[in-house]
Amino acid sequence: MNAYSLWWGYNDANASGKKFEYLLNSSSLEIIFNASDPPTYLHYNGRDNNPDLLCVSADLSDYSKRRVIEDPDSRHRQIITSIVLPGSERKKPKEHQKVSWDFKNADRSIFRELTEEKMQMKNFNFCSPPCQFF
Repeated sequence: MNAYSLWWGYNDANASGKKFEYLLNSSSLEIIFNASDPPTYLHYNGRDNNPDLLCVSADLSDYSKRRVIEDPDSRHRQIITSIVLPGSERKKPKEHQKVSWDFKNADRSIFRELTEEKMQMKNFNFCSPPCQFF
């Protein structure tokens, strides 16, 4: 669309930019833009600008974040968008306790006894679920 506007860091506005500004003013859409973010397009002549815009509904704008990431293989930098709604914040994962089995101290006689007992069952069926054996 190549919409130039002062709103998103251009030095002037063109017709497309003015139409897009009108759309933003007449709808519930908002632009998520921060002038301190790196530009999203690097031109071969050295100029850089922000043709890649993030629009969100006004009710999501307070919860939306835009991050520009480096992409050395392209002149366009990618934009990562995150929307975190209240109550949906990621909780810190619990630290899992490492489980280790000490087979050296296992009571093998009890294991052998229980195994032989279960194998002697009259209705032993290899197709039945394991929980039925216990």
